[in-house]
Amino acid sequence: MSIDHKVEVVNALTQKFQESSGIYLTRYTGMNVAQATSLRSEFRNNNVSYFVSKNTLTKIAAKNAGYEDRLDDVLVGQIGIAYASGDPTAPARVIKNFGKENKDTA
Repeated sequence: MSIDHKVEVVNALTQKFQESSGIYLTRYTGMNVAQATSLRSEFRNNNVSYFVSKNTLTKIAAKNAGYEDRLDDVLVGQIGIAYASGDPTAPARVIKNFGKENKDTA
């Protein structure tokens, strides 16, 4: 990934952190492609942005957005972040319903 692309990603993530009404971190380890596609679709249907990015870039963006080092301990491993733009509880509902339907993954 080029430095210019990394800067773009950090800027976009910083903006997401600043503008979101709710931020939910998810571990996607163990999900198959169909489950991941289903989860992303449900997030879209509920006006939730879901991104998977390098943890290092996400940590920089979180720090730029004023979270300092508060997320460093949880940004380990395979993490996806759901950003709510309207209803701050929308990602939680999607995650909860996904967990019920995919007990072996959640």
